[in-house]
Amino acid sequence: MQAYSYKKQKQKWQMSNIYLENRFNKPKKTFKISYNFIKKKFKNKYLELLDVGAAECAFANYLEKKTKNIDITNLEYDKKLVNFSKKIFPNYRIIQGDINKCKKIKKSSFDVVTCLGVLSIFDDFRPSINEMLRVCKPKGIIIINNMWNTYPIDLNIKIRRSISVKKDNFKNWESGWNMLSIATISNYLNSCKSVKKFKFHEWHMDFDLKKNKNNLMRAWTIKNENKKRLHFNGIGRVIDKKFLVIEKL
Repeated sequence: MQAYSYKKQKQKWQMSNIYLENRFNKPKKTFKISYNFIKKKFKNKYLELLDVGAAECAFANYLEKKTKNIDITNLEYDKKLVNFSKKIFPNYRIIQGDINKCKKIKKSSFDVVTCLGVLSIFDDFRPSINEMLRVCKPKGIIIINNMWNTYPIDLNIKIRRSISVKKDNFKNWESGWNMLSIATISNYLNSCKSVKKFKFHEWHMDFDLKKNKNNLMRAWTIKNENKKRLHFNGIGRVIDKKFLVIEKL
């Protein structure tokens, strides 16, 4: 794979234009945390990794700069993002497919499966969890970063940006911000015979995120009385993000 120096792209599409931003030279903190989980578990062992919902392959680009011991496969559903990524990274392994039913990937293919900020898209989490468990090797790990509800309540959230009553677009609801409870996912994983153990990990931003007034569904941070940075977005509630690390038998 090759390193990427970001250049402004002119392509535009409806749901994916957020990924045209410069995310390569400013990697997410979630990338760093995920890599630390991998290092802690496997040290310097050579690994095969699947990144679910790879978007523009920013995580793969980050890993490439950190180590040569990880062979990365990028799985992305959005065809436009796949085509965009292939133009940027012609040497990357990029598969267009759906993690809910991915026949293109064989059983027990990967030591590590990552799913960063993707699970909230699905109304039913079980097919994607089942597929990640299927393609993960025995003794491998699945790393999920997601919004979780600490109370035993699951939320199926749709949003609509404020519109003029003169426009006939009251049906334009957007999905993708569902919030699964820790209780529900824990109960399900406890029922999965291939799961050895799992654990939730707290993490906090160590820098401020500014509110984007042009897109209020982008998260921003506010410090509380203990100077802890809390995530907010236009939904109007605190977003509790945690890592879930699942280890297979």
